[in-house]
Amino acid sequence: MHRLAKWLLIAGLLAFLFSRTASCVVDLDLWHELALAREVMESGHVPWQDHFAYTPKLDIVVHHEWGAGMIAY
Repeated sequence: MHRLAKWLLIAGLLAFLFSRTASCVVDLDLWHELALAREVMESGHVPWQDHFAYTPKLDIVVHHEWGAGMIAY
């Protein structure tokens, strides 16, 4: 019984994961993250300035979502 519960839990989690990734809606921040990921790949490090922002730029910016951009890239 314990083994069956484990496999049902895994199947349920996989079904939830697939249902969340089946959406056709793209977050608009994805394009910014893709551009940032491309810059990281070209330069070899996460930049301190945001060259893709459409708002006034700060001297030092912390890119807290760079990992999501790298996965999407």
